[in-house]
Amino acid sequence: AGTAMYSLDGSPFQPSATFTNLAGGNYTIFAEDGRGCLDTFDITLSNLNGPSITNVSVVNTTCQNDNGSIEIVASSTNSITYSLDGLVFQPASVFSNLPSGVYTFFVQDENGCQASDEVEVASVPQAIIDSVTVTSAACDENEGSITIYANLAGVTYSLDGINFQPENLFENVLPGTFEIIIEDTFGCRDTSSAIIQSGVAVTISNSLVIPTTCGLINGVISISASGGTGEILYFINSGPANSTGLFSDLAAGDYIFMIRDESGCSDSIHLSVGDSDGLLVNTIEITPSDCGLENGSITVDATGSGQVSATITGVGMAVNNVFSNLAAGQYQIHFLDQSICQLDTTILIPRLGCGIYIPNTFSPNGDGINDLFTISTASDVPITITKFLIFDRWGNNVYEAYDFPISTLDKWWDGTFRKISMNPGVFSYFIEIRDDDQLESFKGNVTLVR
Repeated sequence: AGTAMYSLDGSPFQPSATFTNLAGGNYTIFAEDGRGCLDTFDITLSNLNGPSITNVSVVNTTCQNDNGSIEIVASSTNSITYSLDGLVFQPASVFSNLPSGVYTFFVQDENGCQASDEVEVASVPQAIIDSVTVTSAACDENEGSITIYANLAGVTYSLDGINFQPENLFENVLPGTFEIIIEDTFGCRDTSSAIIQSGVAVTISNSLVIPTTCGLINGVISISASGGTGEILYFINSGPANSTGLFSDLAAGDYIFMIRDESGCSDSIHLSVGDSDGLLVNTIEITPSDCGLENGSITVDATGSGQVSATITGVGMAVNNVFSNLAAGQYQIHFLDQSICQLDTTILIPRLGCGIYIPNTFSPNGDGINDLFTISTASDVPITITKFLIFDRWGNNVYEAYDFPISTLDKWWDGTFRKISMNPGVFSYFIEIRDDDQLESFKGNVTLVR
């Protein structure tokens, strides 16, 4: 009678007959009424196993897409559901269209029992075009090449997206614009573009040859180019290059000219510089001038292009190839032919018949007559005394003077030695003169009298 109370394995009595959160095992239940009557009951609770994860299959993402997947294989005594966040569960064991990352998945049975684990969906490296090398068609050719470099091995290459090849080099490619495509084993692709330019030949389009003149090394050749790529350089006989195509100061003869652009394309041509006759002086005949007279002459014979004229500045042009009425001296003759070829030469007309007078006595007594030992010649003859030496009878040098005109008065000997008058006697002399660049020497004795 009264309200019954319940106890599990002697635990405190409770009015509820339900005991929860029990592990599997054997239990004794006690029941007691209000009068203290007690009854017992033995019971065994079985331990039911939860779900077990036996395998996980992962498909990594490719092509930088969200195409990864996780497939979970689990076992349980009853139906199982699956979740990637522990909140939303689904009956399917496959999770698709996943981005790369780390995932914690859950498996739950009908009793709410769960199992979990962690798995990573990785991103498979994608094939990427690192670089493209293009060699356009060279010179007058019409084919180039394209070389493609990728970050991965095992990719295939294409220039049209249809035909793929394992080699990264495409040869014999015609000019044009190409879409470059590489594809890896997962079908992932990367693209780029390349342009093959048409070959541009470089040619010598024009040349101008100016032959030598007057027999000189003054020929000129100018060449010009068309086409080509970048700067064009010009060469003559494999010599140093220039960038103008103008070559001057050339001797008569044959030459090989070559042009080359920045692509290495070249062209060449053989050209010749014509020869020319120079102005030639065949003979010059000189007639000396008599002392103090203007009766010398120069007769010239020169050949060149057409008539050759001969001129002396201050004298004029030769008449019948002869310059007449010339004084002794130096003359510069200028020759000119009809091709404006010119030639200059210098001629000396010598002087004839000009005697040198050397006295044998002088008297330096201050009377104004023969006070100096001098030599003389015609008054208008420009003779230079290069050496004037006086010696006494013992060979002592008592006076010397050098390089003075014969007309001067302050260089001749006045009969003194160190400003002291010499005693009368016989003295020796050595005199050297220059007349029109010709040297002549004299030696002898002179008597000093008082």
